[in-house]
Amino acid sequence: MVIIIVQVVFCDCLIVLPDGAAPIKLITPATWGIAVFGNQTHMNSWHEEYFTKELYNLNPLIPIAILVGFTLLFVVLTIVKLKHSYKQKD
Repeated sequence: MVIIIVQVVFCDCLIVLPDGAAPIKLITPATWGIAVFGNQTHMNSWHEEYFTKELYNLNPLIPIAILVGFTLLFVVLTIVKLKHSYKQKD
């Protein structure tokens, strides 16, 4: 639950983040998923006061590539953790 709450709060979609917390949004996968969604639905043109974000103007391939990178990172970390745990059981 804590991880999901952090994803929602720091994705910079529901709550506008102050400048000090803005770099955190770059390491949350939810940010990049919402960037693709915002681009595909042209969210910047809905209501400029509320929905204008620079991430929504990115080419959708950039956030998708970042999400693929997150996926590969977590798969590799899972493999390393399982191999480490399996060695200790022998």
